Amino acid sequence: MTAEPDGNAGNAGNAGNAGNDEDVAWGIEHLDGTFVHVAVPRTADDPLAVALLEGSAASPPVAELLTALSEPADVVYDVGAHLGLVALPLAHRGRIVVGVEPSTDNHACLERSADRNGLTDRLGVLRAVMSDADGELSLHAAGPFSHLTTDGGVPVRAVTADTIAAETGVWPRVMKLDVEGHELACLRSLERAARSAGRAMPDLVVESNGHCQWRLGSSSSELIDTLRSSYRHLYVVGQRTLRPLRVDGVVRQSVTGMDVLATDRDELPWAIDVAPDEAMLVAELLEEMEHPNQWQRRWAAWAASELPAPWDSDERVLVALDRLCDDPITEVRDAASWHRERSAM
Repeated sequence: MTAEPDGNAGNAGNAGNAGNDEDVAWGIEHLDGTFVHVAVPRTADDPLAVALLEGSAASPPVAELLTALSEPADVVYDVGAHLGLVALPLAHRGRIVVGVEPSTDNHACLERSADRNGLTDRLGVLRAVMSDADGELSLHAAGPFSHLTTDGGVPVRAVTADTIAAETGVWPRVMKLDVEGHELACLRSLERAARSAGRAMPDLVVESNGHCQWRLGSSSSELIDTLRSSYRHLYVVGQRTLRPLRVDGVVRQSVTGMDVLATDRDELPWAIDVAPDEAMLVAELLEEMEHPNQWQRRWAAWAASELPAPWDSDERVLVALDRLCDDPITEVRDAASWHRERSAM
């Protein structure tokens, strides 16, 4: 029988401001003809919060895929749980969910949501960030875009996969990892915990954002290589389809945010789509070059420097790089400066 999270998971951390009624608004997430109530910090104005409060949020593909990959009473780790758009549907469908969420407000909201939906026996939340060593890190809190930082931030507890398993008493069958660039440390921790105790690696869905990894000193290529060392199959998650992840040619396809399924399973519950061609990947890169987020433009400028022929001389790419060289943000111009230098040669 699969154990349930003990009291450490459900009671970890402080309630924070979002634990007070006046600081919380209630939104709705739709699930296959029913819904769950989702607590949202009243001051939140990001797109996910707005969709929840407007009642237009639906269970995301990652939640649907993890449901299809698991059975009732299976254990799920939701690392980077945010407000619970994945954790709540899975708990509602009978899975035993351990949420790991470093933001004080998000943690408090998720606990409130578990209570209101009658899911406290199946959903516990650790207020922490998963990493490759126990200790303390610094968090820049920004709703669904919260990320670790070395420049200020608020202190947050860091825990390894071994510590999560010890405090909750359970190990995951499936897992979601959404940690805004901190993926490699989490994967090291997960692999070490599995190997040391003879546990099986869980089926893993990891969100990959090239610009987040770049900001913390890693890259999408490193993430892909690390996943390939532990799993036989990698797929990009779509709307009830799985697309084989290309690891040759234009490997910088993680520029746009995408979810990657890493698994050893040969039989999967969703249809397998065709792998993307290079033209599709370059089109995604061009979109990132126009993105309002300066970090994504900076990453796209750097990623374009590694485009192979003939894409490195594609007219659309060159025009986009010219614009980045004239970007109002100094750091974006610096990231694209290689283009002007190469053109002058």
